[in-house]
Amino acid sequence: MKLFYCKKCLMPSTRPRIQFNKDGVCNGCDWAEKKKTIVDWNARWKELENLCDRFRSKNGANWDCIIPCSFGKDSYHIAYSMKHKLKLNPLLVYVSPLIPTRVGIKNRENLIKQGYDCLQVHFNGDIYNRLCRKGLIEQGRPQLAFVTGITTAVLRIAISLGIKWLMYGEEGESEYAGKMDYANKTGFDRKWAVETYFSGHDTSEYIGKEFSKSDLKWWHFPDEETLRKSEIYLTHWSYFENWDHILHRDTALKLGFQKAKPGDAKDGVADIATYTDYSSLDDPFMRTFHTYLMFLKFGYGRGSHEGSCDIKAGVFTRDQGIEIAKKYDSYNCLDFKERLLEAFKVTREEFDVIVDKWANKAMLEKKDEKWQLKKDIHHNIFIENAIDINYDGKY
Repeated sequence: MKLFYCKKCLMPSTRPRIQFNKDGVCNGCDWAEKKKTIVDWNARWKELENLCDRFRSKNGANWDCIIPCSFGKDSYHIAYSMKHKLKLNPLLVYVSPLIPTRVGIKNRENLIKQGYDCLQVHFNGDIYNRLCRKGLIEQGRPQLAFVTGITTAVLRIAISLGIKWLMYGEEGESEYAGKMDYANKTGFDRKWAVETYFSGHDTSEYIGKEFSKSDLKWWHFPDEETLRKSEIYLTHWSYFENWDHILHRDTALKLGFQKAKPGDAKDGVADIATYTDYSSLDDPFMRTFHTYLMFLKFGYGRGSHEGSCDIKAGVFTRDQGIEIAKKYDSYNCLDFKERLLEAFKVTREEFDVIVDKWANKAMLEKKDEKWQLKKDIHHNIFIENAIDINYDGKY
């Protein structure tokens, strides 16, 4: 395939489902411009208000909606907006990460104390570990169990409690350069979630020798008929209000949200794996490991992802973003490797073999025991000077 980069941000052509226009600009950047000039946000907010009227509990006997909540900056903003701006009674549902942090727990407790009901899901530890390990070994997706569970477990709770409306955060495909199917749609369905969020893997395929149906009850995705009868409506906040991570951070800080302490390898990765001190604080170790696998498979990591968001937000230039990508993309999680070994129940030797298996050798080379981009690959390779790489798309 051809390797090149977006002319505006740091996204490469190897990113799954990414699209480029004739000028070499990715669809994430194109959508960022359209949100400023074409989208009628007032009309979309009115749609949201109409949904509130539709789903608001008539007698107050039930919650109006569920917000799947990590208690990060985005969760703070959405929960506050739905409760105080839209006058709803939301139920927050929190799925525990594999490796929790003190700052994540503090941020959760802080928001709950401000007048929110919350249910916390603690998965069976043995099943959780095994499913995470399976995702790492077979798909290069260490967060398989978590990413799946924040949809399936929340749906199970919604159906059990008779709550009809779920409000997720951003629709990541259009925001970050992927499918554009739902950029202009209010809801999403099961088929799209499996194909996109679960990378085409329906959780039912895991039932067999390794897991029983009972093992995977939290990860069972209700079938289309069950979802139709439950009348549950699945939406993303980013459809109704421009997804602005800077605004979300500022909202959270006003509500007492705590940022990470840079360099604290015991409780975070700020200034170790990222230049931010306010992103993915509830699950920084698994999130960072996930983005390292992303770097190994596709050649871009956490620095490129967060840097591209800040380039689109006007926080800094593309050239500044390139330096951030160079600094953080290839970070290999050595500062908390022991935590990962414990989480995945593997030895050091097994871990290294598994991780190296996912390295895309068409783009990467290993120097001094560290994977990095090959010297002839750089962020100023554009469509007109794209290079061929022997990449089979199986990552």
